Amino acid sequence: MPLTKEQWAAAKNALPILGQMLKDKNAVLAETEGNLWRLGEKLANTPNVPVDPQKIAALLYSIVLADVNGVINGVPGSGQLFWSQKPPKLLAFEKSRGVGKLATHLPEKQERRVSSESASERAENLIQLERIYDGLPYVSPRTATLRTYINNVKEDSSISSAEALKVCKKFLATQDVRVALRDLQALLANNITLIEYLDSKRQAAPTKSSVVRDISEFLL
Repeated sequence: MPLTKEQWAAAKNALPILGQMLKDKNAVLAETEGNLWRLGEKLANTPNVPVDPQKIAALLYSIVLADVNGVINGVPGSGQLFWSQKPPKLLAFEKSRGVGKLATHLPEKQERRVSSESASERAENLIQLERIYDGLPYVSPRTATLRTYINNVKEDSSISSAEALKVCKKFLATQDVRVALRDLQALLANNITLIEYLDSKRQAAPTKSSVVRDISEFLL
């Protein structure tokens, strides 16, 4: 059943409360329309939503917590929220998986990337990205990471959707799931392009010709 105007008004008032609840846990959700849309969608599918902002904030907190736990437990469709400051639990999980270890030798970014693609090209590529995601099995270890990557592309217009399409295709084509997840998570964690990631790998071990063997299968 759709939420009433009173319920939506209470939900809006619940957002600052949710923000403080997360801040108390050393976490901050990014202020994006995508996050609001996802939280609203989950809330609208929740039965018996109260009109008390405090109670709605508790519901929203449970939705956020379920998304974080879903990422950690590999639940399909999880990882759809964007963070300005990730929860310690999620950071610990990413650290255990090796995400973000390339940050010490990544090239400096002096200015924001700008995508030169047209609006129609981007729209078509985003459709193709969603088709790739929809083609995954319902239970797949790749689902959560791929969903997060596609959401990043949709949220950030500076990311080339053509490059993202290439990334996703290679992500699925890489037979070793651990390698595929490692490389896509590295792109996510460090917000870098394919070329920057390759450069960082070469800088990390320039004397070993085999150092980019796994990633080259994914990128080229």
